[in-house]
Amino acid sequence: MTYAISLRPDSGPSQAVDGVWRRLAAAGVADDMLALNYGPHVTLAVYDELDENEAAAVIKNIATRYSSPLVSISSLGIFPAEKSVLWAGPTPDKTLLELHADLHRELAAKCHPHYLPGAWVPHFTLAGYLTSSALAEALAMLAPAWQTVSGRFVRLELVSFPPVEVLQGAQFTG
Repeated sequence: MTYAISLRPDSGPSQAVDGVWRRLAAAGVADDMLALNYGPHVTLAVYDELDENEAAAVIKNIATRYSSPLVSISSLGIFPAEKSVLWAGPTPDKTLLELHADLHRELAAKCHPHYLPGAWVPHFTLAGYLTSSALAEALAMLAPAWQTVSGRFVRLELVSFPPVEVLQGAQFTG
């Protein structure tokens, strides 16, 4: 089993990302994010092994110490590969980076290297496993009308996957 800790946004960013997922699926470009059956999120960490009780305590502690972090989805990006990932990037503000670093300081488990402080790229995945032609189609469809959308992250969640199952969650108290 694999575990992840993610941030969930309020309705503004959530509806915007979900809308992109639905447009990409309707156009036949990609439906992998809808098939995931887990709403829009930014993954803070991924683990192959994890003490669920320790992780739950850490996310509850962090949620009580931070106010709901602002999120402004301001860019599109690509993790290039033979099968690329298209993503929407929130502007990484100081609070988001501090929260991410605190999580990694407080949770002793061995995290996948792409999610460690200094390597992590905060993002909402829009589609994965895109061929170069599907990526070009997705960008042609999304880029001309792209608009920044803002809101707040309202919840931290501990999930296992696949399939995605929410194990624990904590609302930000501020």
